[in-house]
Amino acid sequence: MANASFLNKKVAVIAILAGGLLTAVLVGSLAIASAQEEEAKNASVPQINGTVNVKDAARNFVNENVKVSFVDAAATAQAQVEGGRVLGGHIGVVQGYLVYNFIVTDASGENVYKVIVDVGNGEVLHKSDGQQFGAMMFGHRGFGPGGFGQGKHFGGWAMNPQGMGWNN
Repeated sequence: MANASFLNKKVAVIAILAGGLLTAVLVGSLAIASAQEEEAKNASVPQINGTVNVKDAARNFVNENVKVSFVDAAATAQAQVEGGRVLGGHIGVVQGYLVYNFIVTDASGENVYKVIVDVGNGEVLHKSDGQQFGAMMFGHRGFGPGGFGQGKHFGGWAMNPQGMGWNN
């Protein structure tokens, strides 16, 4: 009986991974096709030189406004949780502000926290309540719509409209 249960879990994991891979291939193919279509449209336009280069402006904006390194921000996030360990993080925009988003586990490894750190001054803007790690990993409160730190969702937690709290 235990072998059948293990086998079922193994088959489910393989099926989920295969489905994810297929989705990634399809989405990637669509993105490539869209990019090729855009290139074809622009091929008929000769090289232009405008006054505002969006790519350079975006790079300059980040370079001018990020005053705290990712490593220093990760150390700050880790210090917010007793015995904390940073599992991952990225720079992003939350409520119109450029911030670092981190996922931190506690010493037991059983709870995870989302910690948001300001890129300009390194201050912690928010630390979520702990959520059970296993539940997040196995879909009970999975990384959910928008994935880690994208959009208005983090895991099974949706940001409430009033601010930094999380609705379960």
